[in-house]
Amino acid sequence: MTATPAPVRLRAVTREVEPGRDVLTTFAADGFAWVHTGARIAASGIVARVAPRDVASTLAAIEVVDPVDTAGSGPIAVGGLPFDVRRGAGALVIPARVTVDTCERAWVTDIEAVPIAAVAGPEPPSRFSVDSAQSRDEWRVMVSRALAAISGGQLDKVVLAREVLVEADSPFSLREVVTRLISQQPGCFVYATEGFVGASPELLVRRRGDEVESRPVAGTAIADGDDASLRALASSVKDRREHRFVVDAILDALRDECDELHVGSEPDVARCAT
Repeated sequence: MTATPAPVRLRAVTREVEPGRDVLTTFAADGFAWVHTGARIAASGIVARVAPRDVASTLAAIEVVDPVDTAGSGPIAVGGLPFDVRRGAGALVIPARVTVDTCERAWVTDIEAVPIAAVAGPEPPSRFSVDSAQSRDEWRVMVSRALAAISGGQLDKVVLAREVLVEADSPFSLREVVTRLISQQPGCFVYATEGFVGASPELLVRRRGDEVESRPVAGTAIADGDDASLRALASSVKDRREHRFVVDAILDALRDECDELHVGSEPDVARCAT
């Protein structure tokens, strides 16, 4: 586990208060308490959760306003670590508020996230090329093999993927890619994580409490501005059969994991692009 990067920076402000106060007034269910005759510490809130090896660098990156300037003032990391390292190294928490009372002095440190001003992205590409990774002959071979596997009973349904390589003279803006997908693919699930970005009309699985939901999709058609193609898709024997294959596969995967399964009697047609 490492510190989670975010488009913010952290700022810690410490102010001195009168000693002798009840530090537990700032203690919350998500907090931390360390009480001893020499010092009492109470914390609440979480602004960061970091691996032990990352604590020093994470604390050093925080902007600090600390007129108290003594041991334990300013931002700190707190928590408990496991004895059994086979269960993992554990993590420490940088709390949102810390109250410390050493009997002689006392202070409160508040840590907040300060938004970072948006940084202009790189200039968009001025030219790019689009090439297929497979030749037409290679694609024909893939289709022939898929048809042979279906005819031989090895497969009921197969979706062939065609790899396309796009090379540009400068990096694409991920923000712009996601923004365009949102506008061009209404009704789809748009995602972006660690360079993996796209839009899909399908929802593989979503869990809310003890309920799971899946929205598979099979069969597509161009709407052409009217509902005729949508009605044709809904009544297509081929597309309904392909959709049934997908539904049955998902039911097989969920059957042993769920107490009850509810499946629509008829597939719905969804509009997923303009």
